[in-house]
Amino acid sequence: MVRAPRFRVLGEAGIIVAIDGSPIRRKRQYIIEFLRQRGAEGAFVMEMYRGWENLCARIGKSPGSYENFRASMFQAKEKGIIEAFREEISDHNFNKVFYRLRVR
Repeated sequence: MVRAPRFRVLGEAGIIVAIDGSPIRRKRQYIIEFLRQRGAEGAFVMEMYRGWENLCARIGKSPGSYENFRASMFQAKEKGIIEAFREEISDHNFNKVFYRLRVR
């Protein structure tokens, strides 16, 4: 039996502090696990992408581009896996949109 990938995410920097189990091979697996750990607090896309970069560096995998990661987020949203639930004003051109696992 293959164990599910496990990791812990610390803070907005998305630092991965532990990996237990087989490596995550798909962004969708990572997104679901990241948001599961965040619970009701959720996370914004850049925060999740930084963690993805960190995880990929630790397992020797190319993280791909930020745009590609956003496309994975969009697909997960379209499939009803995640949902946007909060928006905060940002210093950048766009507001921070927070996502969480879809409440069923």
